[in-house]
Amino acid sequence: MDNTPPVLENLTLKSLPLKNQSREGVRLRCQARDTGGALAEAWLVLPDGARHPLLPADGICDSRQESFDTLVPWGEGPRPWVFQVEVWDLAGNMARAEGVVR
Repeated sequence: MDNTPPVLENLTLKSLPLKNQSREGVRLRCQARDTGGALAEAWLVLPDGARHPLLPADGICDSRQESFDTLVPWGEGPRPWVFQVEVWDLAGNMARAEGVVR
């Protein structure tokens, strides 16, 4: 039985201007790994509470290790902006990491 949650590492968030738009974006990067089995899904929780699927670099969350690198259009509301990443493994264990853009 796998009761061990995945591990989220190296979460970085960087504010960037979006090309041809008046708003900003946030570059999100992190890695996830699970020793008990494969990762099953990942989610990005935006500062307004909205949840969006987060796809790994290879496009499918199905390995013991995954890398995430995505540009999130965001620039709403006053800073700081708090983003959360959640990663689930096949056994239903979850890890969460939080990052702040100031």
